[in-house]
Amino acid sequence: MPKKIKAKKPIVYAFIDSQNLNLGIKSQGWKLDWRKFRQYLRNKYSVVKAYLFIGQVA
Repeated sequence: MPKKIKAKKPIVYAFIDSQNLNLGIKSQGWKLDWRKFRQYLRNKYSVVKAYLFIGQVA
């Protein structure tokens, strides 16, 4: 009897441009709850790690 090979669950990372996200949220008159946003990414897209790009510091 052949063994079944389980498919590995992909590892998903999110790279977020915070300025772009911030401007989009503000233009809609919303406030973003970062903790809930992170939970949403984890639950909806199985994001393991989320990296927030805040700009280049000179």
